[in-house]
Amino acid sequence: MPLRLEVQRVDKRFAARAALRDASLEARGGEVLVLLGPSGSGKSTLLRCIAGLERPDEGHIRLDGAPPRHDDPRVGLVRQRPALFRRTAAENVLFGLEARERPRDEAHSAARAAMERLGIWELRDAPARKLSAGEQQRVAFARALVLAPELLLLDEATAHLDPANALLLEREVRRQAHFGCCVVAATHDLPAALRLADRVLVLAEGRVCEEGPARSFFAKPASPEGQALLRAGMAGAENL
Repeated sequence: MPLRLEVQRVDKRFAARAALRDASLEARGGEVLVLLGPSGSGKSTLLRCIAGLERPDEGHIRLDGAPPRHDDPRVGLVRQRPALFRRTAAENVLFGLEARERPRDEAHSAARAAMERLGIWELRDAPARKLSAGEQQRVAFARALVLAPELLLLDEATAHLDPANALLLEREVRRQAHFGCCVVAATHDLPAALRLADRVLVLAEGRVCEEGPARSFFAKPASPEGQALLRAGMAGAENL
């Protein structure tokens, strides 16, 4: 049965700043939910709470009815600035498989397949921390994919990628959803959201302002915040 994610009326504060205010959402395996909003809107905080890395001050988060754990093997998180080990690219991708004691041949086959799909197999012996930002991002993404997560959380995962490699990663995200993974991706990149999203959720100042099918949002946003995002994205595209 596909994983079910429920976020119910979550508040999160950092000192005097409210990062999330009464935020709620639902998502299921097989779909891509894209979180949209400007910097500081609460997208990254929401992802960290879902991943079990932050605890809400109020409200509840449930994965198949249970609170999230930071070490939940069903959950993969790819951050905007990935933390890679002082190892080769391939060793980074293999790390989680080895920690789970997967058979060596099986682990190496899975790592190679993921790296080939993301165009980084030729970098397998390179020190991961000496790769470019975009290459590091693809290594981190491959490291998450090989563990076959049921919930994949992406925080501006295409931010450091050139257009061709961004499309490569987006294709892989859609592939994961096709095979039943629940994907929640935070971005301020409207063209990427248009290509990826089944549903869109708009955040502003920690509040959920709008949620619904991506096609409806891009045709006619219902909220002032959504309308402002779409106008800004269209203006940005015209200036390229």
